[in-house]
Amino acid sequence: MLVIGLAATGTWAYMSDAEYSTGNTITAGTLDLVPLTTGSYSGSGSLYHVTAGGNGVNGKVVFDSIAPGQNGAFEWVLSDNGSLPGTLTISYSNTFNDTGVSSLKTWMLANGYSGDLANYLMVTLQKGVGANQSAAEGAMTYILGSAGSPVALSNLAAVLNTQSQALTTLGGANTVVYKLSWSLSSTDPNVNVVQADSAQLNLIFTLNQ
Repeated sequence: MLVIGLAATGTWAYMSDAEYSTGNTITAGTLDLVPLTTGSYSGSGSLYHVTAGGNGVNGKVVFDSIAPGQNGAFEWVLSDNGSLPGTLTISYSNTFNDTGVSSLKTWMLANGYSGDLANYLMVTLQKGVGANQSAAEGAMTYILGSAGSPVALSNLAAVLNTQSQALTTLGGANTVVYKLSWSLSSTDPNVNVVQADSAQLNLIFTLNQ
């Protein structure tokens, strides 16, 4: 009888292969609405002031002592510089101050004339969307009034408060431009009733996913 025995000690080595998946990360995207406010004025530069604004900074244009026959414009440039697309909406409100006093205005009000800047200040509103400010300005079309046919400022709220504009991220159509042009008539004989009146326009731009 033949008996074969085998005894061994030590560590056996088996073939193996390892693959790795490390550094897996989830990062929340961003919505970054960047505003820029500009303006223009046919009157004296000393009677017109621009605060361009920016992220978290109020931008505004102030026109002082406008006169019949003059005109100007507000322009708002809004870009989504974040990593997520979003939808831009606008909340608009206005305040009209009709308490200015002059001898002619006092006489006119006493003799049945009425009205404030909401009725006598004529406006048009244009809008354009593009990959940058220049492209958006080149794509502007009228969404209130038209060239040569402005409408009363009192019509502005209904248009701005219904705006809903999709914006992509950088590299796409991430910029929208709104341009509000105004003029004060020099031919309406009743325009004197707005002497010393003022209009304050307030806009809140919101970008939501």
